[in-house]
Amino acid sequence: MNSKLELATLVLSPFGQDEEVYVYRGYVLSCSYIFYVDENTLLLRHVQKVEGVEHIYIDGHSGGIILAENVTGNTQEIIKSIVNRLSGMDGLSFLTDILLWTPERIDMNLKIDQ
Repeated sequence: MNSKLELATLVLSPFGQDEEVYVYRGYVLSCSYIFYVDENTLLLRHVQKVEGVEHIYIDGHSGGIILAENVTGNTQEIIKSIVNRLSGMDGLSFLTDILLWTPERIDMNLKIDQ
């Protein structure tokens, strides 16, 4: 998959702490999802574009997912590799090959039947 990643800025306010704001540089995919690194941890988060301001996004309607820890090297290349790998999988392969075998994963309800 040849996905266009846009360099962007994420402005994030932790839940319930409106007086604190964190700013991250990352790469937006499909104008809705940002990949960013915080303390060598690669995260994916849903975001919303700030109207009238170029390349600025705020937290969306969901939490984030940790994709990788101890990330070093070219972040954009790592993200492209992950996007290409996941784009080549079907949903069942993702569930059985990645999600089910994720270390330290807890039982979760994906609510797929809804």
